[in-house]
This record gives sequence, C-alpha cells and structure tokens, in this order.
Amino acid sequence: MMHPLTGFILTAAEMRAAEAATMASGVSVDALMARAGAAIAEAVWRFGGGQPTLILCGPGNNGGDGYVAASILKARGLDVRVAAFGEPKTDVARRARAGWSGSVETLDRAAPAPVLLDAVFGTGLDRPLDAGLAGQLARLRQQADFVLAADVPSGVGSDDGADFGAIKADVTIALGALNRPIFSILLPGCAAMSSAPILGLRHRAPCRLSPVRVLRARLPPIINIRVGSSR
Repeated sequence: MMHPLTGFILTAAEMRAAEAATMASGVSVDALMARAGAAIAEAVWRFGGGQPTLILCGPGNNGGDGYVAASILKARGLDVRVAAFGEPKTDVARRARAGWSGSVETLDRAAPAPVLLDAVFGTGLDRPLDAGLAGQLARLRQQADFVLAADVPSGVGSDDGADFGAIKADVTIALGALNRPIFSILLPGCAAMSSAPILGLRHRAPCRLSPVRVLRARLPPIINIRVGSSR
C-alpha cells in the first residue's frame, strides 16, 4: 500500500543518533540492516520490472544494505549481480557480505545491467568522489535504463546537497526518514535526485529528534511503501 510520506527531516548526525537510540532499545544492528535491505529489495522489485539488476555496494553500511537486498532478490528469482567498491569495513557489513552467495565483481570490470541500484555511499559523505570511482559510476549509470539510489545518490552531500560528482538516480530511496538534500531544492546536488518519486520506506523506529516536519513539499509525489514492522 502506498501513502503520502510526512515526517522529520534529519541530518546525518541525527539519523545516526536515531539508530543508536533504536539499538539501545534492544534492536540489533543486524536487524536494522536486515530491515533496510528488505525495504530496498522491495523497491527494486516493484520498480525494476523483473529486469536484470546490478547492485553497487560500498565499504560501509550502505553497501551492507545492498548485499542484503541482493540476497533477497536472488532468493525471489531475480537475475541480480553485485559489484563492490572495496571490501566491507564494518562488522555488520562484513556479515551481510558473507550472506551473499553470489560472486562479487569489481566496479572497473562490472558489465552494465538494465536496472542499477546505487548503494555505494549513503548519508554522511562530505568529500568529492575519487575521479576513477566517479568515472566507473557514470559509465554504469549511462548504460542502465533505470537507476535507484539508497539514502542519496552517491556523490551527494547528505546535509547540504553539495554535488561531489554524483550520478543521477531515477528513484531515491529515503530510508527511515527524509534527509536534507531532498528538500534543499536550490542546492547543486539536487539535480542528482531526479524528478522521479522519492520513495520513503518506513522500516526504522519513529524519530523524534528534529523540530522540522514536512507539511507541504513543493516536489513531485513522495510515496511510502510500508515493508514489515517499523525499524
């Protein structure tokens, strides 16, 4: 079921604090990643039209979410591949990588696919992308028919919307709460967010950290797919 999405607009630090509070309440970091990966997989399943999919995973937890989504989609019978930018650097991302039964390609050797999921960098990016990485992302994006991004497109500053060499996404998946660049429509990185729907997936615990609420966004429709229980 799809619903209009309203809620808090969080900075990267506020999102980390919200997740820390959720874990302090007894929800494990693995459970959070499992729910995020399931939500992302659902978005790919609904928007991808069953086409072959390439998931790009980064070294952090955004990449871990991508590995979880890949495992779920493979179990559903989708033709899905994974290409990674480096090895996972967090314990939970390593466990997610270990749960992926397929091979892991490198970005420079990855063949394109009709559907591309960008799970390289999520919230918290504050520096330009390496030129080589930006080139590989641009190559794979150019040859894809449809692109989804988890949290924000890689190369968008999550708090100020700065363009750090971002690739454009057709659908941006806002995980748990909306982030600042989605509504900072005059900032450089906004072009990467595209004019397509922003998909808000409520899979996290409710956040009560910011006084800012979404009342009437001057943007294309924002939709919410409810996946399982709250994260």
